[in-house]
Amino acid sequence: MGMTVCYTQANSSLLNTLQVAGDPEEILEQLEALGEEAESCYLDKMWDGLHCFLTGASAGTPTENDPLSEAVLGKGHFFEDEESDYMAYLMPEDVKKSAKALDAVDLERRKAAFSPKDFQEKEIYPAIWLEDDRDSLLEELVENFNALKEFYRAADDSGKGILISIY
Repeated sequence: MGMTVCYTQANSSLLNTLQVAGDPEEILEQLEALGEEAESCYLDKMWDGLHCFLTGASAGTPTENDPLSEAVLGKGHFFEDEESDYMAYLMPEDVKKSAKALDAVDLERRKAAFSPKDFQEKEIYPAIWLEDDRDSLLEELVENFNALKEFYRAADDSGKGILISIY
């Protein structure tokens, strides 16, 4: 088991309701109520790796006002309780910024710069960054990047915000 990430599209009304709720249990209930009808994107355990791939830094040190960092981790947080699961969000206007930033990523440059050793030294989660596995790790990062980029495009096209949960 490990910490996986789920991105879920949500309208502004729901995001505003959840901001007021502030209770982790209530927010989880609302998310569960969305059920199968909400568009979602699961990136399993690669969220920290993807954050580092896009920003050069661990998700533990997010870059404020960076739409790429926000695409992975969100901009607003529902609560600051470290004992609770991580739950954040992006409003539709922030989704638009992150979608544009993801579209503008020079993927070939990022791929060329990828170094498992660098990820290992930065203690990027999960602890899988071995030079011998460079090709398969890079393939997984690119696959996750493309999935996230498509998800953000779809959310932007629908005028939706995004809920981000790491659990």
